[in-house]
Amino acid sequence: MKKFLLTSTLLCMLALNASAIGGIKLIQMGVRAGLAYPTLDIKNPSFDATTSIQADRKVSFTGGFVARINIPVVFFQPEIIFTANRFDLKAVTQDPNNNISSTMKINTWDVPVIVGTKFLSIVRVGVGPTFRLSCTGSAQGDNIGSSIVVPETGYIGNIGIDLGKLNIDARYTGYFGKADQMVWVGADGPAKQFKSSLSAFSISLGLLF
Repeated sequence: MKKFLLTSTLLCMLALNASAIGGIKLIQMGVRAGLAYPTLDIKNPSFDATTSIQADRKVSFTGGFVARINIPVVFFQPEIIFTANRFDLKAVTQDPNNNISSTMKINTWDVPVIVGTKFLSIVRVGVGPTFRLSCTGSAQGDNIGSSIVVPETGYIGNIGIDLGKLNIDARYTGYFGKADQMVWVGADGPAKQFKSSLSAFSISLGLLF
């Protein structure tokens, strides 16, 4: 009897997954990868009377794993996303010849959970929270360095197009609250703590099966 129930349950699950809602499986899984354009907005960036800190954006990588649960009217889409945010961290002085810089790396693993709906069978819009699994952030230059602690929760707005198994997405990701960022200038120079806001706009390609 137990074997019969187990077999029946498995067959039902396979049938549900194989069945289509408007030609789409109930459960889809896949991968996505693309480019991110992150922003690190440093609040009150003055380091001292003659120096200010700024973080210039660099094109970065983002990618991860996607699952989508399709039900009538709405879909649920949990993901596991890695983003390698990159910035050119600078100490800007009154004399441009004395400016110093270093590459700042902020690597994040996030779990977004998007709830959305579809229009015209191919256009998706969705929003939802994102939860940070881990974050490592630092800049290790000879004359400027930094460390950062990013908030654990954030939000996402997403718009996408489904072309068969291929999907194209554009999204904005932000975090609730401010990041705590420590910056030091000079090999043995002083350090100062700043409040910063991390966000990113990204475009990605994905495959769902």
